[in-house]
Amino acid sequence: MVGEDDIVNTFAICSRLLTRLSLQVKDDFFSGLCEQEATQFLEQFVRFLKLNSRVGKTSSNIVRRDHELYNQIQNIIRLLEIVKYLNLSEPITPLFLERELLKLKNSIIGFYVLTPDLNAKAEKPSRSVISEELKKMGHLHQRIFDLVKSQGQIQNSEIFKTIPGLSRRTLKRKLSELVKLNVIRRVSEGKKVVYSISDIAG
Repeated sequence: MVGEDDIVNTFAICSRLLTRLSLQVKDDFFSGLCEQEATQFLEQFVRFLKLNSRVGKTSSNIVRRDHELYNQIQNIIRLLEIVKYLNLSEPITPLFLERELLKLKNSIIGFYVLTPDLNAKAEKPSRSVISEELKKMGHLHQRIFDLVKSQGQIQNSEIFKTIPGLSRRTLKRKLSELVKLNVIRRVSEGKKVVYSISDIAG
């Protein structure tokens, strides 16, 4: 299960990389944009800590918090695409930053959907919340989910054969993310691993 410490650590890495990028960017305008995003990102980090120090999380503020974080992350990713396209910095920092931002996005999904409130009865996320999070994850996640749903039960080897151009490593990562989101279940049957739709998403 994703822990708050994991998200905090990833936030810190992203913040350092974003600050480094602002110093590397060769254009004053885009350097200023990077500095602005770095400031807003730090504010989002502080807000995250404050929100999670409170008790009584509800499904409504789960959606609100996720949207705030997602919007911030997406803004930075779009800025990174421009920086890379215009070749405004060394390529390694944008690549590392984008990787950590995507990791953060998936960690947030796992944390808010799967972490119960220890001071109240745990709530299951609604199907509408699950559906919204699934859309955010992208086309490939949706395709894998639809395939599992249509088959009822399916092995990862069958998914691999069905979707052309998909590497085993990518498939394993996408399946793991869908399991974290609690839309599919992973069941080991001896040496065989089978995936099926969860009760929430069914």
